Amino acid sequence: MAAASAATGRSGRARAAAAAALVLCAFVHFPFARVDPRDGRAHFDFVYDDADFVTTNASIRSIPRALEAFAQPFPPDQPERGLYRPLTNLSYAIDWAAFGESARGWHVVQTVLYAAVVLLAWALARAWFPGELAPFAAALVFAAHPVHAEAVDSLAARSELLALGFALASWRLFDASTRPGAPRARALGALSALAYGAACLSKETGALLPAVLVLALLARDGAAGGAARFARRAFDAVSLHVAVLLLYLAARLHVLGGLGPAAPVLAGIDLHTRIVTIGAVFAEYARLLLAPTTLQLDFYYQQTIGVPDAWSLRAAAGWAAIALGLGTFGLAATRALRGAPTALDTPRGAAIAGLGAFFVFLAPVSHVVGIGALMAERFLFAPSLGLAFFAVAVARAAGRRWIGDERARRAAAAAALALVAVLGGARSAARAAEWRDGVALWESAARATPGDYRSYVNVATHWIARGELDRAEVALVRALELAPGDRAVLANLAVVHLERGRLDAAEAIQRELLAADPTSFLAVYNLGQIALRRFDDTRALELFERARALNPNFAQAEQLIGEVEERIAKARRFVAENERAAERGDDAQLLATYARACRIIGDVACAETYEARARGLQR
Repeated sequence: MAAASAATGRSGRARAAAAAALVLCAFVHFPFARVDPRDGRAHFDFVYDDADFVTTNASIRSIPRALEAFAQPFPPDQPERGLYRPLTNLSYAIDWAAFGESARGWHVVQTVLYAAVVLLAWALARAWFPGELAPFAAALVFAAHPVHAEAVDSLAARSELLALGFALASWRLFDASTRPGAPRARALGALSALAYGAACLSKETGALLPAVLVLALLARDGAAGGAARFARRAFDAVSLHVAVLLLYLAARLHVLGGLGPAAPVLAGIDLHTRIVTIGAVFAEYARLLLAPTTLQLDFYYQQTIGVPDAWSLRAAAGWAAIALGLGTFGLAATRALRGAPTALDTPRGAAIAGLGAFFVFLAPVSHVVGIGALMAERFLFAPSLGLAFFAVAVARAAGRRWIGDERARRAAAAAALALVAVLGGARSAARAAEWRDGVALWESAARATPGDYRSYVNVATHWIARGELDRAEVALVRALELAPGDRAVLANLAVVHLERGRLDAAEAIQRELLAADPTSFLAVYNLGQIALRRFDDTRALELFERARALNPNFAQAEQLIGEVEERIAKARRFVAENERAAERGDDAQLLATYARACRIIGDVACAETYEARARGLQR
């Protein structure tokens, strides 16, 4: 009795220690204030795709509008992306309600979500591996990986966290519901299907989970009754998930009218070039998983990999790695289907479920089907989970084979895990800090790809937001050297002119941009900003309404329309209430204010008359 109590106590302490360590590992990404020595301030920014998904996305400005987005693309004004992620959009609306434009609060939520994903990974690992050390090791190898920085620290990658979190919850519930004699099996299976639906509505990758569940079932229980019997059992086990998948696909087709982006990155290329590109991309993914020393934006991979049309060592190595991984998985799965014994925590079972999950989750971004980006680190978030579990299973089997003493094995495992935690945590923390600071992120990109003008344009945007106009102008001059006449560069240069009070120069650029692209809602919006600086609110309101008509989901235009309407109404009241006092004309300050109010409501003659009378009194 005492021995059982002691064992229970040790198990409880081990669970508590594992949970604490994993949560702390996730908090490597926590947005602690780091002061920038250049200005003595801590910066928490919205960066990169946050502009499309968060800061300009009007559909997240209220919960009702976010619920309407369940019938819209993501984001609503960009159907060409081919994305349908209403649950992610709703999570943004909740953050907006809580934090508004304070990016630090959003980053805190990202960290909490990552901690939840890590703990769900640990819960799944406990069902996968016996004991306490192996589940902890599997979850830690996953949690500490630096390649997760983009998924965790980029707000635009919220979908990765939600999709994998719901997928892990669904997987764990599925595992519990399919064990022999499981109590409340039907209820658990229904909850698993519900969580799977949430994963689908968070990101497209979640839709692939039923294939992973079937592989996990095969890895855990084998197919002693034959492949046909296993197929029937597997279909029964995932039938609710398949029904959810069909509903999701129907909703997606209804909203988007298709399954992919309007312009896939490899659209129109020949089969040979696609095959070479797949190999080159996979080789870089393998490098990121094994040696993530360089972590960058997808711009970096576009430049360093591109779309090669000739075989290279990189492409050949990528296909060799694909063949090795798929061969290992295929051999293990074939043997299991032929009746060979298997279990999740054995190398064979881990090859089926772990490597299987890796390849299934990687399939949508492998260019077998069309996608909108060449590659990105966030694409490895879900696949890396299966690879982490496979690696721990193989390491565990190797340790048992080559290290006979159990205490020596545990010491070796502890040392290896400590190394993973320290190296992975340090690299993750360094990259996380860059993702939260727009200047640091784009300066890092500029160092990695000095010939890409986009890095300088984007760093200039953040310098402008911080009021550092000299630094912004230096970055834009460099961008113009690399891309003369580029519209994005000119648009930012116009903003610098606007902030410096050079209204005529700013207007000239914006009108040039609008002439080149009459549908540019940003150019129209910026012309409205110039009109505001000239106190021509009536004209500004017209321009903001035009910008909103061009892009109904443009949050800034919508916000300013309300503000300008209120300002015009106040100016009208002021003119009406002070008409007699202005006519008397004995107070220069009142006349100047009255003239400005006239200008705001669009009465130019009134404004010019009272401006002249105010100047006369001031003389």
